[in-house]
Amino acid sequence: MADVARHVLENETLTEEERDAWVDLRVKGHDELVQAAGLLPPPSTLPVEGATVADYVYAWRLEKDCAALIERLTARVGPTRVLEQFGTLVAFEVDRQSASNVTLADLFELLEGAKHELRIERYSISELALDQVFHHLTDPST
Repeated sequence: MADVARHVLENETLTEEERDAWVDLRVKGHDELVQAAGLLPPPSTLPVEGATVADYVYAWRLEKDCAALIERLTARVGPTRVLEQFGTLVAFEVDRQSASNVTLADLFELLEGAKHELRIERYSISELALDQVFHHLTDPST
């Protein structure tokens, strides 16, 4: 890892492998150790495709958390997909079968249980919006 850090500092560019290595360092909490050795500046000083490494790690973590939540919702309720995403605001659509015995309380319990682990700030559960109902009626792929 130290070799990757030195390479990043010398070249000021990151390949995909180097980004993954940096993400591993950041996620595992080893960045303080590496910074203490004087190998890396704070992540916000390293540009990556117009964003900082910290931005890259944040987006990566959001993607992983969304995937984990989709997996949990799919396993408990039914097929789940991202309906729309704007920054950290993500709307999911869960296809709960009419014969399903999953209640609204079950959904709240699932989300409350995952709130800390998946860094969910707040959430709401609602019926499908009217425009989505019309979209489903007119979209042959759904």
